Amino acid sequence: MVSQLVLNPVFHFQMITKKKKMVFVIILVFMESVLATLHPEILKGQHLIIAAIAYPIALTEVRNSSGYIIEIGGISALMLDWLSLRYGFSYSVLQINKTSIEGSSISPGYSSYLANGKCDLMVGGMATLYSRLVHMDFTHGFLYESNIGLMIPMPDASINVSAILKPFQMLVWIGIICALSSVLVALYFLLRFSKHFSNERNGENPVQIETDNAPIKKSNHLPKFSLLYIVEVILSQGGYCPDKRLFIRWVTMVWCLAAFVLISSYNSLLVSYLISPNAEPLIHDMKDLSNVSKIHLVVDAGKGFDIGFSKSNYPDGSIYNQLKNKLRDYPNSRCLKTENCVSLVKSGNHVYINSVLAILDVMKKDLQSTGKCNLALAKEKEYASPWSWALAKNSPYLEYFNQGILEMRDFGLLDFWAKWYQPNVRQCLEKADNIMQLKKSSKKDSTRLSLNNLTGAFVVLIVGYLVSFVAFLAEKINAIITAR
Repeated sequence: MVSQLVLNPVFHFQMITKKKKMVFVIILVFMESVLATLHPEILKGQHLIIAAIAYPIALTEVRNSSGYIIEIGGISALMLDWLSLRYGFSYSVLQINKTSIEGSSISPGYSSYLANGKCDLMVGGMATLYSRLVHMDFTHGFLYESNIGLMIPMPDASINVSAILKPFQMLVWIGIICALSSVLVALYFLLRFSKHFSNERNGENPVQIETDNAPIKKSNHLPKFSLLYIVEVILSQGGYCPDKRLFIRWVTMVWCLAAFVLISSYNSLLVSYLISPNAEPLIHDMKDLSNVSKIHLVVDAGKGFDIGFSKSNYPDGSIYNQLKNKLRDYPNSRCLKTENCVSLVKSGNHVYINSVLAILDVMKKDLQSTGKCNLALAKEKEYASPWSWALAKNSPYLEYFNQGILEMRDFGLLDFWAKWYQPNVRQCLEKADNIMQLKKSSKKDSTRLSLNNLTGAFVVLIVGYLVSFVAFLAEKINAIITAR
């Protein structure tokens, strides 16, 4: 026979601070005096058997070493206290240790106790699923603020080397390379087949360019001169063109003008890409999760999302059908303990799906245990059904519980209590926003370039220095070998 634990309506006050305890008592006394004449006789004096389904924020439980529930808390516990005073009933908690509402043929879940009359009410945060409506009735929702969220690992800031290439699309870079090649070929052949070089081929002295060291024959250095000049101009190094002929000057003038436009456009766009997020999250929303095969979905085994995906039929090609297939194909997708899901998410390429408030509670526990923010929320969230309680099908108590929940909402009690238990993980949420730079900057606090933004540019600069140093060593070694 299933044992029961009779609970005092205020037994869980140990979990509440003295100040909150006083406020709660005042509220209860006031509501009791106002509603004393409205007690329906159907619940007055009744003793209800409650099945407590632990769910973050909605209901928490404390068990002893033998597995017996000795204390419950959360929003549902406060609601039970209020309703017991409102309608004049007492309650006790069913002493069972289950993890699933539906269960299986081998191990029945909480719903079987509701169906065979061993309990009158299931309390906790339960989603209203179509498969559950066949066997039980649900009360009005008591919490509407918990949308579907996706928990991902905290993004890591990376070196933003790609920012140097991002200002222009690939086609623009290809066009620049083609333009550079065209100007190089044009300069080379203009110099090669000009009148001065035709005289050189007829036996006349070749035209020479005076430099600081010694005259250099153009015929021997045409490719080198053309390439160096074009590259110096495009890199804003002020290339020098010693040739005074007008047709050569026209070509170089056009190239200088094109380089000026390109450099101005590039620099104006470069800053925005340098300060753009350099730590991309694993996913942004459910669409990303369904489209990427290497990212796996994990859920709490036997809980709402597991049941919702497993037993619901979705249209082919829909996001939820793709998530259902992803959940079915991955053997480690169902976690017996939430801690197992957290470990998988931390390992990378795993996403944990649950209500936003439940995810915040998981993040808070991980922060308290590790002292670090290892988890984050995906940016986009999806709408979810409100949290409810469940009663047996056609229960005579449903109407009165619905009325009581509406009264608590009208009095503002549900929102007031929700704030007591809402996890505070603001520092982790802000850390993720700062890393991904999701917050919009105000006029007073505009975004400034930092060293982290310029890391990619410095990496490219260092690589350039190394290449130059290697070229310098190669030239020196070649000069020594030639001298011998």
